[in-house]
Amino acid sequence: MNKKTAAISLITACLLAGQSTVPILQSSTVVYAAAALSLQELTARAIQVSPDLKDLNSNLEKKKQELIQAYKAINIQAEKDASKHAKEHSLSRDIDLGTKVPNAQLELKKAEREIENKRREIGLEIEQLYINAYQAQLGVQKAQSELKQAQVKVDDLTKKAIFGYAKQAAVDAAKKELETVQSSVTVATLAFKSSRNELGQKVGMDLDGDFTFDVPRQYAWLNQTVLWQMIARAEGTDLELWKAIEARRLAEAKVNLIRQLYTNKFGAQTMQILESTYSSTKETDYAAFMAKYNEMLANIEAKWRGKVWVLVFSFPFLKQVPKKDLQGEYEGMRYFEDMQNSLPLAMLEFDKARLKESDTRQKLVTKIKTSYLGVKQSEASYILAMKAQDHARQATKDAEQKKKFGVLKQEELDAVKASEVQAGEMVTSAFLAYKLSLSKLDLDTSGSVVYRNGLLPYQVDSGLDPLVQPPSVDLLLGGWKLEPVAEGMTSKFTVGDLKDGLQATHFTLHSKKTGKQIGERTAIKGELLHLNLAFSDISDLYIVLYNGDQKGDEAVLEGYAPKGTLTKK
Repeated sequence: MNKKTAAISLITACLLAGQSTVPILQSSTVVYAAAALSLQELTARAIQVSPDLKDLNSNLEKKKQELIQAYKAINIQAEKDASKHAKEHSLSRDIDLGTKVPNAQLELKKAEREIENKRREIGLEIEQLYINAYQAQLGVQKAQSELKQAQVKVDDLTKKAIFGYAKQAAVDAAKKELETVQSSVTVATLAFKSSRNELGQKVGMDLDGDFTFDVPRQYAWLNQTVLWQMIARAEGTDLELWKAIEARRLAEAKVNLIRQLYTNKFGAQTMQILESTYSSTKETDYAAFMAKYNEMLANIEAKWRGKVWVLVFSFPFLKQVPKKDLQGEYEGMRYFEDMQNSLPLAMLEFDKARLKESDTRQKLVTKIKTSYLGVKQSEASYILAMKAQDHARQATKDAEQKKKFGVLKQEELDAVKASEVQAGEMVTSAFLAYKLSLSKLDLDTSGSVVYRNGLLPYQVDSGLDPLVQPPSVDLLLGGWKLEPVAEGMTSKFTVGDLKDGLQATHFTLHSKKTGKQIGERTAIKGELLHLNLAFSDISDLYIVLYNGDQKGDEAVLEGYAPKGTLTKK
């Protein structure tokens, strides 16, 4: 082969090789840049189109209307009771009236919190799908890079084979490898397409196009102090624990309501027999309680036994008749109808609710601890991967220096560089696992994780120390009570059972939503009289304590009417 023929052959080979890797664009071809989609915008989109959230929002509106209806029902009943045609109530009717508004308020609050919780759940779900798409995108990029390398290898061996510097078997092997890599690109591209479609379905978008995703490096500084702070926050915001707490409060309110109904109906003296056997904070001795309770019922029944003299309009003007003949429809034991044991049953429900709350709280703490330790494991793996990448980078620098001085072959340098690339991939994989574990912790703690931009520092809390809960702070400042003055119109609000050592002479009542003061500044042992509308939502109220003119603690009202607790803000 002469030089001219060899040159022509070389040019032809180069053109053929180039044709397989570089497509020739027509003059009318338009190249579009890939559209970048952020996690934030897709999460916002998912929240906007979520059918579950739409259902929950509809449910919220329904609960608002039900609360309005509950207030109307109470007002209508108050008007009936104030009329000359008023009728007596049974115990079941009184309990229904007394719990109608609290139940409706609870359902409304529950609907609001379910929306907040669903938003957080959607956020985590979209983040998981987004990261899946991002990983699939990286898979495509890696496969395309390998395809490029395989193509270069085929082209290089083809050129060498022309001049006899490479065997045809090596060329054929390289071409088979190229076919394998091309298949890998197809598989990776389909996986990327599938992940985009799955994400698009959740956000209501067609993502079957040229879209790119990016997960910027973030981390969170976590240690035991932060852990217990997150647990404290979660105890006030977790949906399941909140449900358990409110169920306990409502159960306690029902017990208080029934006790008050008994007192109103039969008198405080009749109820006095039970006082020594009942406590809202300690476990009840039900054997002792039921003995006293049955004794109380017997006393109520005894009042309607026997006969009584009544005045008549004929001689001898007095007549002895059975007391039962004078008993009203809901007087005495008739008041109970089929709810004779309503109080002990309500107390049992209260005890059950307390146990449920305690169990739910314990499970929440355990769940958060587990998530926290999961983050610590991911954190350690992430740091280990970053350190390995540092070593790989240094190894590449050292290898490049050796290559300059001819100590290292190109193949050996390529192997070192490949190790660095692999180390980088391990870092990305470890980071994404760490990010998802953080998101899980963030969900479990109701959004308590504080994210920081950048790489995770190597020096972090190991998480190996025993998880010791710090001493709890007693935030209970006292109690509150609400009693009707003019039925259906006004009520009086009082505070009492203040914590020992708490110095307070006056208090003011405020609304959380408006920040406005309700009524006048009131002496600590005084009564704040106001329209019932002001007390319609106890959870919206808080008090400010004063010692003379000096402002003291603020306390939120917890529980349901007729009484509850004051907890320091």
